[in-house]
Amino acid sequence: MLNHIAHKIQQIRGDLLEKKQHRSIFIANPKLAEVYAIFKNSPEGEWIIGKNDAAKLYGLLQTYAPQNILELGGGIGASAAIMAIAAPGGKITSIEQFEKCIDIAKKLTPPDILKNINFSYSEAHAFKNDLISPYQFFSGYKTLPIQDSPFDFVIIDGPGYWLENNQLVKLPNGDIINLLPRLAAGCKIYIDGRKQAVGIYKRFLRPYLSLIKENKQYALFERTSTRLLDIGEIKIEDAELAMRRATTPYFD
Repeated sequence: MLNHIAHKIQQIRGDLLEKKQHRSIFIANPKLAEVYAIFKNSPEGEWIIGKNDAAKLYGLLQTYAPQNILELGGGIGASAAIMAIAAPGGKITSIEQFEKCIDIAKKLTPPDILKNINFSYSEAHAFKNDLISPYQFFSGYKTLPIQDSPFDFVIIDGPGYWLENNQLVKLPNGDIINLLPRLAAGCKIYIDGRKQAVGIYKRFLRPYLSLIKENKQYALFERTSTRLLDIGEIKIEDAELAMRRATTPYFD
């Protein structure tokens, strides 16, 4: 009990320190603050990435210095603009399911940043991979820019919910499964929220994804060096099933 309390206190202190560091990032980077304000003050500004998350994303790119970035769920372009500032020599491909959002992103993004970003439209769709589970459906994008791979940083914040046959489709993102052969060893995968997807990746994809950090706001994975030339070669290890077999003698 005392260890649990001590852990929570340490976590709270860490979160407060992280927020302080995030505020200092905006103070130290006038360009970042200026561009963030452009998106925040737009009519659609309530939907963009939060300021703390923006600073966190900026800091991650400063730390890892990726050169080929894929964004799944571009929204109105705020995250892509932040990444373009953080990695000025990098290339960013941003996929979005709503063409209106892409139009807004292109209008709001300053020209000197826009030249490093390719905003691309793709429909969202539901799919499954029977190697993982015949019972689990995922959401994803129909058109993934595999011709631009390998990627060394991926941010996942989409697709959002959509209507199909007058029904709301609300599923965990699964694009990273299909992208595994297209990720460079060491590629960082930043997932904004989306706890169900994070849980599935931790459960099934441990040979290919190593969890670096997870909290209430985001999770950060790293692509391992385990080779995978084609998604058909994927080898699934169900971590939850292995744990239950090890701890529950009568489970089988």
